[in-house]
This record gives sequence, structure tokens and C-alpha cells, in this order.
Amino acid sequence: MKKKSLIPTVLLATGIALAANPNLDSWFVNCDGTTGYKGILADVQQVDYTTNNVYVQSTGIPSHPIGPWTNNPNDANNQQHLFRIKRNPAPAGNNMETPLGPIGTFVNGVPLFGPEDAFSWQNQGIWNRNAIVAEAISFDSCQGHPAPMGTYHYHQVPNCLQAQLGDDGSGHSPIIGWAFDGYPIYGPYGLDDPLDASSTVRRLDSGYLPRTGMVTRDILPDGTVLPPSQWGPNVNNQFPLGLYLEDFIFTGGGDLDAFNGRFMLTPEYPAGAYGYVATLDSMLDSAFPYLLGGSYYGTPDTGNFGGGNINIPPGAQNHDPCAPPPNNYCTTSPNSAGAGAVMTWSGSTSYAANDFVLMASGCPTGQFGLFFYGPDQTSIPLGNGVRCVAPGSLGLFRLPAVQTSIFGLGTFAVDFTQPPMNSGNGSILSGTMMNFQFWYRDKPGGGAGHNLSDGLNVTFTN
Repeated sequence: MKKKSLIPTVLLATGIALAANPNLDSWFVNCDGTTGYKGILADVQQVDYTTNNVYVQSTGIPSHPIGPWTNNPNDANNQQHLFRIKRNPAPAGNNMETPLGPIGTFVNGVPLFGPEDAFSWQNQGIWNRNAIVAEAISFDSCQGHPAPMGTYHYHQVPNCLQAQLGDDGSGHSPIIGWAFDGYPIYGPYGLDDPLDASSTVRRLDSGYLPRTGMVTRDILPDGTVLPPSQWGPNVNNQFPLGLYLEDFIFTGGGDLDAFNGRFMLTPEYPAGAYGYVATLDSMLDSAFPYLLGGSYYGTPDTGNFGGGNINIPPGAQNHDPCAPPPNNYCTTSPNSAGAGAVMTWSGSTSYAANDFVLMASGCPTGQFGLFFYGPDQTSIPLGNGVRCVAPGSLGLFRLPAVQTSIFGLGTFAVDFTQPPMNSGNGSILSGTMMNFQFWYRDKPGGGAGHNLSDGLNVTFTN
């Protein structure tokens, strides 16, 4: 069974979502040796990272079925991809056109290609052929096919990956891939108002339209009038409208910019970020420009292009999403606010990332409390609740006091470089397993005047 590295997202009473590191946690990492086509290991095999880059290793073979490819003599094989994705992208001052070949990668480690194939009318490089139209017969049922050297790839949103992600329009689309400039690529469904998290989720429209009514291919979309020697074939049944990239024009009338993206609030970026969007039309067929709009919004890492050379640098950290996720145990006790306090978390369990946040929801408002932890589990009455954490041979360790919010939420951002987590028996490193609980004042509740949440068992990774 293949495991996707899921982003731990906690929805608070304020409606704000707290997410981990999307460029680390969005990948389909193969945790159990799942194989795909020809018995080749499927999806992503390893994720490493530095402050500035994520390094993704994959075979290029997805875990969903692929093939057959009608009228395509090529066959897919293990590509041993190593992609380098920027973690801190920025808009480019001079936007580079997307080249032939890979321009990014999907979260399953399969490359994404731009809309063009390698052919243009009379090889002049002007009327460039649209692969989605010209090569449609060679796509398998998941919208992918292999290139001459065996690189399986998609030119458009792959419906089988959408199905694996549950991207069906019932909610905001997840990240489906990453462009080589470091910006995420989302599925086709997003907020009606990109800056209002409460607005309706709907299918987002491209700003490109076919140049309806065009008969002769003698003028480019930017208005350039071509000499007769550079005209393309007339629009007819043999050369239908849409066969060439220049058959489309950016009108600005859709939801997205000329790069096929926008700045928007998303589950992974609740404060907002720029992202590309894979576009579909009203019939849910792929809509031009499909993924990226012909140029990068940011500056691409050209090491990912053909002939590039990428190596994982010394000191890079391994990101391991295959460890068991934190899980709740023990029983919470009712308090003056309701059913009782429950432990939750955000960030990641990565020691190197150092972004783990402890949370306890359902507490009385405006009360003081503290998180504590230890290596073992127990069930001992204490105050109005039950202590679920036991000291074992190491002891119990308390964290600084916090005050619950007006929403009854207690929160503490863990820092592995500070006491008690940085030394002695309370230290936490990669591979450490600890149990956490929240103790809090509950004066209106009577009895001892204090209570406890349930417990949270956590194994920390690299």
C-alpha cells in the first residue's frame, strides 16, 4: 500500500488553517515498495532538503495504471529522476519561456511537459503544434504517454492522479505538482474570491481563448502580421483550430493571469501565495494552456532541464513522511466548556524542520495551562481528569505555561533547540518517541479546579 505524505492541517474556530511545509509534505512518497508499470518502484522514493531547495528522487513511473499508447512506438521505463525545487521562489524580472521537455514535476514524481510537441509548421518555429491535440491518440486513459527515451509524462492535468488525490470539485484542489521555478501547481478548483477563504469553491477558468473565426494563419496572437512565407495552413478539417499554440490568445477574461496562475489563499498557504492552476473547460476537458501559460512566473532552476546536472549536496536533510503520524490515545474528561480538551498539532514531526506546534482545543477560555511530556503511557486520575503520560525511566518534562484563547485553544510552538528538549533525558532527536498532554485550570468546573486533555503519541523524524 502506497502512502502519500499528507499535510497535517488543523481547522481552528477562527476558520484559519495551519499547514506544514507544502514543498516537503505534498509528495507521493512510496513507503511500502509499491510497484507500477513493469514492476518498477512507483512514485517518489526519497525527499531531501536544504534551506533553499527540495530534492526529489523518483522513477517517473506512477502508482496508477499506465498504457497502452496507440500509435506510439515508445515505451516507459525507469528514469531515476532527481528534481531540484526551489523553496523560496520569487517573481522573475525577465520571464523565461518554458522549453521542450520537463518544465516541472507532479507530486507523484512524473514530469510535466508544456503544451507544445517538437513540431512546427514547415519547421519554422512559428506555428507550434499543440501536443494535446496532435498527440491525443497516443495518450493513455490517464492522459500520459512516453517520450522517445522512455520518459513517461503528462502535458495536462492527469485524471488518474486527480482521482488519487480526491480532487473532484467537492473542495479546494490540492497541490498536484511543482514548476521548476518553485511555485506550486494546483488542480482546477479554487476560491471564487482568491482572497476570501469563506467564498465558494468552483472551477477556475483560463484567461486564454481560441481565436474563433480565424481562417488564415497569417497573424500572430500579438498582432504581428507575417509574410506569406511564414503563414501557417488554413484552418480546416485537416488543420483544425487549436492544432497550434498560436491559435489561442490571452484575453484576461478568466480567473488566471497569462502564466495561468494567480495569488490566492489555499489550504496549504492560508496567508496566500502565488500558484499555477491546471485548467479544465465547462465539459471538464483540458483547457489551454493546461498547466503553465508558456512562460514561468518565477525564475526556473535550469539544472532540471535537459543536460542539467543536479546532485544532493552534503548536509542536506532527509524528509521521511513514512513514520507513523501522531495519534491520540487515552480519554479526555468533560470540563466547564463542554466535552473536554483534545490534543491536536500542526507543522511537521521533522526534527530538522523544527516547526512542530502542540495544540489543545476545547479548553475553557482565558485559563492558564501547560503541556508536558514523557516516554510512557498510563491512566491515572488527576484533578478532574486522567493523567495519560508516565515518566518511565526518563521522567516527566513540562513546557512553559500558556493561556487558552477566546476559542478555548491552548497552543505552544515547540523548539527542539531550547530546554528541556535540547539536552538531558528530555531531549528530542530524530527517532525519539514521546507522549504529550495538556494540563489546564478549570475553576468553574468544581472539584480540584484543574483538568487534563487526552494524550498525543508522537514519533519524530529527521
